[in-house]
Amino acid sequence: MCFLSLTVGIFYAAIDLLNSVHYALPIYAILISTPFCSLWLLKSSHIVTGKMILLLAALAATFFASVSDPFEAGVFMIYVPFSITSFALVGFEKRWINFSFCCLVGFTFYLAYFGNFRLPYEQNPPAHYLAISLIFNFIIAVGSSILMVYFLIELNAESETELREKEKDLLVKNSALEKLNQELDRFVYSVSHDLRSPLSSILGLTNLAKFENDTHELKKYMNMIQERVKAQDEFIKEIIEYSRNVRVELKSEEIPFHAFVFQHIEGLRYLEGANNINFEIDVHERLILQSDKARWKTILSNLIGNAIKYHDHRKEKRYIKINATLTGSFFTVAIEDNGSGIPEEHKDKIFDMFYRGTDASTGSGLGLYITSEAVKQLNGSIQVNSEYGKGSYFIVKVPVLNSAKT
Repeated sequence: MCFLSLTVGIFYAAIDLLNSVHYALPIYAILISTPFCSLWLLKSSHIVTGKMILLLAALAATFFASVSDPFEAGVFMIYVPFSITSFALVGFEKRWINFSFCCLVGFTFYLAYFGNFRLPYEQNPPAHYLAISLIFNFIIAVGSSILMVYFLIELNAESETELREKEKDLLVKNSALEKLNQELDRFVYSVSHDLRSPLSSILGLTNLAKFENDTHELKKYMNMIQERVKAQDEFIKEIIEYSRNVRVELKSEEIPFHAFVFQHIEGLRYLEGANNINFEIDVHERLILQSDKARWKTILSNLIGNAIKYHDHRKEKRYIKINATLTGSFFTVAIEDNGSGIPEEHKDKIFDMFYRGTDASTGSGLGLYITSEAVKQLNGSIQVNSEYGKGSYFIVKVPVLNSAKT
């Protein structure tokens, strides 16, 4: 609108000078100077003031032009776009300003053509000047109206697009909330069941021990109680680990990955059968990973721990291979074993919360779920290839910013 006002002022000033018409030059001076003032106010964050000054100046120029020029010049047509310009520029939320401006437009139109004004100068423009003025006043009126209507249509289209995007976002959030509620229901049910189950077993064993005098049997009961307590402790640790993974923000730290892997293997040596497994580590000794140490601890502990827990004791040569590579901006860790493997019907469910492949599974069903959530927190992906009876191959791939071989 500033550009339009400036262009109209310069164009009409040139036409008047070429036709030796000088009485309207002050009007064009207003049209030429006001846009600069308006833009300065807009830049100074006085948005409504900057817009209204432009509109009032243009209306004032139109009023003086309609008073000065004969009716045949067609200045009256300029009043039409003024009726919608305020709504387009100022916005519907300032409706009292818009309606007030529309009333002012109507009042100035009435005053210009039905008021009795005596002008201090002669106004005898040539006939061809009136014809040119009529044509260009028509073009300006129609062009301005089209511009404002197009602006309003575009604004409406943008609002509809934004509304659709918000609706999609709301549907996604609702879907995520429904999933979260379902997981919470399963979580509460499974946690309450898994917390009570060992306690019930311990209570039953202590009741049996009260009436047992055989030292060998008492020792057997104590061992069973100890195993139940260990299982309870492991489950509580997994619950804490799950809560930490969900709530704790990502923390970027330097991880010497070779030593990090060996540290976790040593920490899992107490697991049954771990001493009979050959660990093959293929990690560059100077590889430094810049990532979240706590979540990588979760990933390695669960994947290596599962590989040990579900080893195939019938195989003479048991192994777990750990490979880590840095290619471009991605860090990949592969953990392969020749353990019992995963049946085909369970592959798509092993990362679900509290999923156990069989009733014989001793775990809580949280380990791989927590692992997949930790990988998601790192914006990575986890895949599994497994053949029942032959072994499993897990691949974790995450983007990294600053990792290097030093």
